This record gives sequence, structure tokens and C-alpha cells, in this order.
Amino acid sequence: MASKPSFTSRLDALKRKVSDRMAENELSVDAKRAKKVEAGRKRRQEEKAAQLRADEKERSKTDEERSRDALLLTVKKGILEWMMKPVKVHDKPIRTERRSVDWLVEAGTEGSFTAKVLSRQPGRLRLETAMSCSPEREAAFQMAAGKAGAGFLTPHAILNLPASAGNQWGGVLLSRFDPDAKRVEPAFLADRLRYVADFLKKLHRMETTGLTRFFPWNVFTGLDDVKTLLGEARREAAARREEEARVSDGERAAVELLDGVDVEEYFEVASQWRDIMARYHVDDLAVNYVCHNRLASDSFSWFAPTDRDPAGSGGKFFLQNFEHAANGDRYYDLATFSRLNGLSDDQDTILVKCYFGTCSEKQLAVVKLLKAAGLLYDACCDAAALLLCPGDAGPPDVASVRRRFDAFAEKIVDPEFARYIGEELIRD
Repeated sequence: MASKPSFTSRLDALKRKVSDRMAENELSVDAKRAKKVEAGRKRRQEEKAAQLRADEKERSKTDEERSRDALLLTVKKGILEWMMKPVKVHDKPIRTERRSVDWLVEAGTEGSFTAKVLSRQPGRLRLETAMSCSPEREAAFQMAAGKAGAGFLTPHAILNLPASAGNQWGGVLLSRFDPDAKRVEPAFLADRLRYVADFLKKLHRMETTGLTRFFPWNVFTGLDDVKTLLGEARREAAARREEEARVSDGERAAVELLDGVDVEEYFEVASQWRDIMARYHVDDLAVNYVCHNRLASDSFSWFAPTDRDPAGSGGKFFLQNFEHAANGDRYYDLATFSRLNGLSDDQDTILVKCYFGTCSEKQLAVVKLLKAAGLLYDACCDAAALLLCPGDAGPPDVASVRRRFDAFAEKIVDPEFARYIGEELIRD
């Protein structure tokens, strides 16, 4: 009969077993720790890869997509909850410009709205400051035009939301959307100059109370401001080129364009026109009218006449895009409407006569001079945009900017145009 193991041997065996189990547990802990570390490493790699994909997706987005993201973020934050309705933003924009994108927003029984989302890129902000544009100004003028008593002028703007900090797209101007409003072409407006003149007189007679906190504007002070900005932008582009920093194709083309244009001479000519106009003493060149200052055809909407409208009313116009609005010179509004819609000399005469009831040589001369000054102003603003905002949606085309400068150069040497600044007219 085998003897039982002694107590000492049993204790030693138990110690070995415990020691082996502890070693196994240690290995298990190490394995678990290594597995956890490996899992964490893989997770970080996946997060980094996901971030890289998100960054690449963000870089590949168009400005339209970024503006829609900014609008959706505004909706998500609940800023539009005052509607107390589900909000749907359409996938395609209504209108895209360099400084803004318009989106259609549906809010159930509250109706449909146009949401204008503004670009807040640094270059765009500098340009808008020089152009005296701001979301606050735009909202104030459109809201004033849309209030009771002036609601026939524009869709009522009901909300102006500021941009969130650090967002290059943001700031939302919300206004009522009317599906019956029709976009119009320049030829449509040119065929209805009497109705346009009556409509603009209503705009210019608007009450300015509440708008006087914004500085008045005229094209000559605008030229002074954009001249300063254009000089700064050219020097900055030249410095980047000297430092062999990356210069965009748009910047390079703009620098080459401006190097071949005698902009300083053009500014001097415009300054002389300002002095000449002051000597014309035409009626009321004072800066005391609510003006739109950008009366292109895409700023107009039209409603066909209904059975409720008076006979011969010609329908109803609406204005939008008040980003350039200011208390200013109504002659410049007429001149801008003529220039941006391609009116002929005869049509200029008709427009002035429909508006004032008469058309003197001096009145016509003021309109012609302001048309030419506006042409130079737009050319300089677009040249500055090429230098400051190369990444904007729909950047100005270098060839179109060159054509504007060339058209201005041709205008100032045109003998027919020269009669509007002739000594005979000035002395009269």
C-alpha cells in the first residue's frame, strides 16, 4: 500500500499549482493589455483615415454645398424653430452669386421662404467693406421696403441671422418666396420703361427713417474706396510673387491685366466728372433717396396683371438683392438700370422723361456720366475680386474685366460722349 504524500510535499505541489496559475493569469493580463492596445491603435488609425476622408470631401465641396451646410447647421441649431414647423431645404439652389447662394426653404403651412446664405471669406469681407456692403445694411433696406405701405416693392424680409464665428459661409437673410414671381430679361424691362420709371419713383420716395444709421453712398466715393483697396491688393500680390509664394492663376491674370491698364488716369478722369456734375446743378443731386444701386434684370421679379389690378397696370414688379442699397443719388439708379440692361441712347431719353416728366440735356448728361463711372467702378471691383477672392463661386472672368476697362477707355475718347462734358453745356 502506497504511502500518502507528506504534508510538506502536498504544500509544495499546491504552491507550484498556484504559481503556475498566477503565471498563466499574468500572461492572460498581458495578452489582454496587448489586445486592448492594438485595438486602440487600429481605432486611432481608422479615425485618422476617416478624418482625412472628411477633409478631402470638404475640400472637394463647391461653395454651393458649403453654403447649404451652413444653412442646415442654422436649422439644426433650432434658430428657425419660431416657425414651429418642420423645415425642408431643397437640394438645388435658386441662385448663385460670388457673395451669396439662395436656397428654397419650405416650412409646412407657414409657406416657402428664400434663404440667402452669405460668403464670409476674408477676401470677400475686405471687398464688401470697400464697397460699403454688409448683411446688416441689406437686411435693413429690404425689411424697410417690405413693410406695410411699401410691401409692393419687395418680398418681405422677415429674419436676418448672423454668421457663426469662424464659419466662412453663414449669415442668413430669410424672405418670403412667391412661386408666381417671374424672373425677367433686360429686353422685357426695356419694353416697359414707363412702368419701370413709376416703380423706381415709389422706391425713391420711401421713408428713410431707420436707415440713416448707414452712411450714404455715391459712385465717386465708391471709386475712392475701391481705388485704395485695389492698390493694397496689387501690392500684396506683388509681394507674394517676389517671395515665390503660390499665386493663383486668377491673381496672376489680374496683375497682368492691371499692369496694362492706366487705372490712375481713369480715376483722374472720374474725379473731373464729379466736379463737372457739381456745376450742372441738376435738380437734386443730393444724397437723400433710397436707392438700390444694382438694378440688373436679375434683381427684378414680375407678376402678371390679374383681374383685380387696374386696367393698363402692366403687372407688378418686385425687387430683391439689396446688398448695394443705400441712401444715395437717384440719377445713379437710373444710370445703373440703363447700363446693366443695355438701354440705347433713345431709351435713355425715354427713361429720364418717364421718370422726371422732362429730359433736359443736363439731366441726360448726368445719366451718361454716371453710366460711365459705374462701368469703371464695376471693372475695378471685379479686378479686386480676382486678387482677393480667387476661390469664390463664379469668379469674374478676366476677359470680361478687360472688356469693361476697354469700354471705359473708348468712352472717354468718344467725340459723341465728349459733348456731355463740353464747356457749352457747363456754362449753360
